[in-house]
This record gives sequence, C-alpha cells and structure tokens, in this order.
Amino acid sequence: MSQCNDTLADAIENCRTQAKADPDFDKGACVDTAQIVAFICRDDARETAFPQFNQCRETFQSCVRACP
Repeated sequence: MSQCNDTLADAIENCRTQAKADPDFDKGACVDTAQIVAFICRDDARETAFPQFNQCRETFQSCVRACP
C-alpha cells in the first residue's frame, strides 16, 4: 500500500506543478482524481492480500486451539 501512497504524493505534486503553470487549471479536481485512484489502488491491494490474511488467521487459530 505504500506504493499507492507514493503514487498519490507524486500525483498531488504534479497537480501543484500544473496549477502553478496554468492559473485556469483545476487543482482541486486534479487532487480529487488522484485520491480516487489511490483509494482504488489501496482497495485492490487489500483484495489481493485478503486470501493470505485468511490463511494466516486460520493457521493461527488452529495453533491456538492445539495449545494445551
């Protein structure tokens, strides 16, 4: 997920740069779009990692149940 946050930071910096170069540039819309893309990135990362988290949780629960 840190990759998603790094991409977001780069995109926001790009929005700022474009806004400085063009006074008519809609920085707010640019940042909003970057945040949406970052949200989707993080959501996709969670969905990808979910099966491994479930497997880890199930292994841990089995271990706890087996402990005396």
